[in-house]
Amino acid sequence: MLAFIMASVAVAQTQQGIVKTKGRLNGNGSVTPGLMLQGATVKVKGRTVVVSNAQGAFSFPVPGDRYSIESVKKNGYQLVDPDATSRQYSYSANPLMIVMETPDDRADEELANERKIRRSLQRQLIAKEDEIEQLREENRISQEEYRSRLQELYARQETSEKLISKMVEYYSQIDYDQIDEFNRRISSYILNGELTRADSMLATKGDINSRVAALRQHQKANAEEQAELDRRQQALSQSRAYAAREVEDLAQDCHHKYEIMKMQYRNDSAAYYIKLRASLDTANVEWQIDAADYLTTYLADYDHALQIYQNSSHIAATQGDDSGKAMCMDGMGHVWYLRGNYKKAFEYCQKSLDIRKRFLGETHIEVAGSIAHIGLIYDRIGDYARAVECCSQALDMTVTLLGTNSATTATMLGNLGVVYESQGEYDKAIDCLNKELEIEKTLGGETSVAVANCYNNIGVAQSACGNYDEAVDAYRKALAILTTVYGLNHPGVSTNYNNMGVALARNGEYEAALEYFLKALEISKAYFGENHPTIATRLSNIGGIYYFQGRFDDALECYEKSLEINTRLLGDKHPDVAEGCANMASVYEAEGDFDMALAYYDMAYLIYCDIWGEKHPAAARCLVDKGEVYYSQGNYGLARKCAKTALKNIDDNKDKEIVADANDLLEKTAN
Repeated sequence: MLAFIMASVAVAQTQQGIVKTKGRLNGNGSVTPGLMLQGATVKVKGRTVVVSNAQGAFSFPVPGDRYSIESVKKNGYQLVDPDATSRQYSYSANPLMIVMETPDDRADEELANERKIRRSLQRQLIAKEDEIEQLREENRISQEEYRSRLQELYARQETSEKLISKMVEYYSQIDYDQIDEFNRRISSYILNGELTRADSMLATKGDINSRVAALRQHQKANAEEQAELDRRQQALSQSRAYAAREVEDLAQDCHHKYEIMKMQYRNDSAAYYIKLRASLDTANVEWQIDAADYLTTYLADYDHALQIYQNSSHIAATQGDDSGKAMCMDGMGHVWYLRGNYKKAFEYCQKSLDIRKRFLGETHIEVAGSIAHIGLIYDRIGDYARAVECCSQALDMTVTLLGTNSATTATMLGNLGVVYESQGEYDKAIDCLNKELEIEKTLGGETSVAVANCYNNIGVAQSACGNYDEAVDAYRKALAILTTVYGLNHPGVSTNYNNMGVALARNGEYEAALEYFLKALEISKAYFGENHPTIATRLSNIGGIYYFQGRFDDALECYEKSLEINTRLLGDKHPDVAEGCANMASVYEAEGDFDMALAYYDMAYLIYCDIWGEKHPAAARCLVDKGEVYYSQGNYGLARKCAKTALKNIDDNKDKEIVADANDLLEKTAN
């Protein structure tokens, strides 16, 4: 059944930002720093809203180099610069500063600045009037010239209103936290009418005309140097463009070769080309993840895949690519899930979830995917209550975001169905899977591969609850679609044959089941080779048929091969390895080799306890089976001890079959 959902990778940089009030200039030239504003909502064009934290900070991913701010809102505040929402910004390692203020603060500051400017201009007017008056008194100008100068002075004053308005607007928008001490002091002198001091301070930098001449000379030298650099840069750009085109061209060719090899079931060659593409640009996180995914799924090369995911997560982190980093964490979680290390699987999937929540918010479809992944891990370790909680939450979130008829909603229904099946709630499982089926039919028609997969999943649930005819009917519907789409030699067809074999075997039709298992093995070998967990599963199922037919030597041979593959690929602490040990024990028990049977049951029990703990049903089943071996040896005391320990560790309501077998063992050994 369906396990993990993998989302697409979008490389992005993370732009940091701060929302604050203005730093304000005091009358004595000092500055009162602005305050960081919590709870401001910043809407970035094309993205979801982000909210500033207690330090006024926020961040968002920038897919390219440019972005725009649609709006900034905080109750009771307005933007100091209204144009902040109408311009484009370039990505920068420096934080984007957004300055806000209350309308009252803005009005107070404008009035204060206007008062300072008007007083300054008034002082200048009076001084100029006094100067003209003195010239007349000293008979240095005529009465007519006196009148002319005063009229000219007053005419200029009439036009000063525009000057006042512009100066008030200019100085009221300045965030004095963001300008240096030199310019703060000059601004203070100008506002207070101390123009001579402002001019003297500017003079400390030297004569402006001389500085302009020196600058122009410097600019000329720069222009000449730039011309040479442009020539060289053009040559370098042409060279880089050629290399970039070659990378893209070779990458596309490698991908084509990869697809060709994959379609021919030449997995080693396909892996070579997908890894070769990844090597062309090691900073391309998406290409690295594609390679790791293939190694995981088709070659079971888990160590190599983990290494690629780990390296790629570091690359994504340096690029500020939160999406890519979350994908890498998800990939590592999936690998550890397949290897049976559910603690590490949970750790990495939780990291992926935390990253996604941080940069996407609490309600996003990728967040829902991460929650579903965690739910499937809980399902695997037998924590069904949390599994249902997570998968239900992911489903509800998906329905809210995408509606009831999306492909992702169908996937989430399938995940919930898996969990219900695991805990034996088959009616709920089949209901979820049927809803998934109806959505897939609506989206892709009656004969899509997604519909076939739904039929397969429904068959698994029907088979698990003993409805073998319904299971076989579902499998046949799936097979008709899969063979039409893929032909007879495809992994999907192999899975279908395997599932059909399981249903037939459970119904006691061993010869028919064996036929399907052998077909499944043949297809899987052609596709995956001899060294893959799928091959181990096929061999184990064939061994099971031989066991029920009494062909113990053949069963033992299949079980040994299956166990050897799983141990090599998955390590010796994996539930599939434990199951393989239990299968070996059952054959030795049937052959009367009780010592070997006990040894293998012990190995299985220890692995189950190490992975899931002694209270897991699989561990209890091992104890009951081990007790049966002791019973066959006539060692009733140890047989009863096994049965009692099993009963103590499991839930009577959920594990009824194990409880019944343990009680039966106690009854047999009562005397």
